[in-house]
Amino acid sequence: FEGTWRSNLDPMGEFDEAQVRHATRITRLNNWLARAAPQGLDDVVPRKVDPEIKTLVGVSRAVLRLLQRRSKLLLMDCATCKLDVASDANLTALLLRYCRRREVAVLQTSRRTHQVALYDSVAVLQGGRLAEQGPAKELWATDGPLRCLARSQGVDSSLLSKADAVSDRLTSVWAWDVSPQEDPAWSDEFAVSLKKAKPRRAD
Repeated sequence: FEGTWRSNLDPMGEFDEAQVRHATRITRLNNWLARAAPQGLDDVVPRKVDPEIKTLVGVSRAVLRLLQRRSKLLLMDCATCKLDVASDANLTALLLRYCRRREVAVLQTSRRTHQVALYDSVAVLQGGRLAEQGPAKELWATDGPLRCLARSQGVDSSLLSKADAVSDRLTSVWAWDVSPQEDPAWSDEFAVSLKKAKPRRAD
């Protein structure tokens, strides 16, 4: 990476400020920039950038392309695999929801089996050939190639990311630096409660 964070996100200067910030909010790159880059998007990218941050920059650029409505397909080649499992699940769920809102299909290649339950359909490749394909729940029940691959990674059903659990993490308003309700591109599916929880009384 060279130049500023902004030039890496938008090298051709195609997007306005609101669009760039919108993309970084979706991927949560803005959270990291707020802590590590005093000048935000106009800070110069350091010589050494963690792989996780490179991932967020790359995905943010992909989201910017979706804002142009040039494509109805978001293709990610192991894009989130450098993140820890929980962050991978969170970002994957955010992208899936956002793309569903914009009627964009998502195709993700991944070496991980943790997130299979978040997708509508899963295809398992072995030796360059399609071994099986279908809803993750059905494939898991057959104890076929998907289950075998997961087993080789030490992943059992308890370690699979559950859609409901991920959704619960995402909808906690205290986990968001920016409320998703501030932008009309978010649907009611992203609504969060803005009421502060009442403190419990000591017995």
